[in-house]
Amino acid sequence: MSGTNNLLAMSRKIQHNLSVSAEPLYLLYYCNIKESTLFPDLTDEQLDIFKDAVITSFHKLNHGYRLPTFNLYSNIIPMPRILTSYILREIAVPFALGIAVLTITALLNKIVKLLELFFSGYAELRHLLLFIAAAMPTFLIYVIPAAFLAATLIAVTRMSSDSEMTALRAGGISLYPVMKPVLIFASAAFAITLFMTLFLYPWGNRTVKEVFYEVAGKSASSLVEENTFYNRFKGVIFYAEGISQADGSLKGILMSRRDEKGEQTLITAERGEFLSRRENTAIAIRLENGEAHKKTGKDGVYHLMSFSSYTLELDLEGNAGNQERVRPPRELYTNELLKRIKETGPSREKRLLLLDFGRRLAIPFSVFAFALIAVPLGMQRVRQARFAGIGIAIAILTLYYILSKGFDVAAETGFLNPIAASFGPFLAISAIGAFLFRMALKEKHFS
Repeated sequence: MSGTNNLLAMSRKIQHNLSVSAEPLYLLYYCNIKESTLFPDLTDEQLDIFKDAVITSFHKLNHGYRLPTFNLYSNIIPMPRILTSYILREIAVPFALGIAVLTITALLNKIVKLLELFFSGYAELRHLLLFIAAAMPTFLIYVIPAAFLAATLIAVTRMSSDSEMTALRAGGISLYPVMKPVLIFASAAFAITLFMTLFLYPWGNRTVKEVFYEVAGKSASSLVEENTFYNRFKGVIFYAEGISQADGSLKGILMSRRDEKGEQTLITAERGEFLSRRENTAIAIRLENGEAHKKTGKDGVYHLMSFSSYTLELDLEGNAGNQERVRPPRELYTNELLKRIKETGPSREKRLLLLDFGRRLAIPFSVFAFALIAVPLGMQRVRQARFAGIGIAIAILTLYYILSKGFDVAAETGFLNPIAASFGPFLAISAIGAFLFRMALKEKHFS
């Protein structure tokens, strides 16, 4: 009996407090009364009666007018600004946490080798700071959309599990106003990611490689180990008997090098040292007191050359010689990429260039597809909202990755236009999101 008396007393209190200008924030509290300890003896049936009383009072006090309900569109009331700020805060907290965790994880994978060189004294603090600043845009273009997707799902599933989404709908607020703060956040993420893909991403890829080569040229131990064959240089197998700890010079060098014609040269030298060529991201090795042995395949003549000093330029991409290295698409600034696309004739190379340019535009747009699919999925009631949001985010990102690989193959083989293929995953996720959004408007649940 005490539960019924408390129920009636609280109903009268609600009717007294609610006014014509009352905001649905009251509903966010009172419709969540089941989680409270104020009425521990209330049954589920009594709680349903209580919630109906709250909603009826709210509508009556709004000039006695109950907004109509359609099959497709829910009751539409402009969402108060305070609720917009509330949802933005709900997204911002897990978004910031996701950015921090994913950034640290990605950065550690890239910086381990440079940290070894830093603590060994080969790399300076400026190298470390520049490397971190340059490396961050290369993975933030993927981290920002992923963190936004996870944050939106966590926020919406939490609100849904706490009956806050139910309270909003009961107050006449449809999904459209709820999408407003989500799209505001998505627009900010889009602008930042687009700036990174167009400007900071190529600068970061270029600078990371330049810093690595500059540091690597100072430390032979960063490239080779004593009494170990090293083959990371394309067409070159390198061996050194010893490495001086004092100046990093190499002793007892044996090198096998295959040129463009496929002819092999065997080089031996008493001493050598690595030099950096940052202007064309190449590493040069200067050999002293050695011999070069070569047998030409065309005439079968054996050549022997002795030298006191011999400098050979290599880079990790396998380009040798003094010519400037041709940069891969990911290191080209947007204007340079467009210029190369214009200069390249119809070929697989041009398709790859167009695909790279398309990705720089499509990746930022992915946040809008994630916004469209995250809200209706997050509205499904789950018990452990936070973990469910992360799990759904991983599933969506996996699907996006699989679609990206499939469309990339279709573009590389010429089956699809590269620009259209770049936007393929975005369009596919958007289509799924639009379908789920329509289902959510009809208040149909799906598993």
